[in-house]
Amino acid sequence: MKTQIYQVVSYLTVIMCCVPVVIVLLKKLWRVSPFQYYAIYWVINGLVNSMLLIEWFPRKLIEVVSVIYNLLDFPMMVGIIYLSAFSPKFKRSFV
Repeated sequence: MKTQIYQVVSYLTVIMCCVPVVIVLLKKLWRVSPFQYYAIYWVINGLVNSMLLIEWFPRKLIEVVSVIYNLLDFPMMVGIIYLSAFSPKFKRSFV
């Protein structure tokens, strides 16, 4: 029972990672760079999480990609916030 719930939640997580991209494309906001950055971030997140669902994917590769993604996750998000900020005072707080 627990593994079935885990699988359902895992699939829903990967599907929900694609929602920001779908919204950006449907609303035709792809030309606005902050929306591009967030959409690309969530696509990367979805790809990393989908690797866990593929049975034939090598476990060692999944571990390496997960560690690299976890190391880059915070800097990517801070970079996206920095690039999305319009206020120079707010941008200086990141430097």
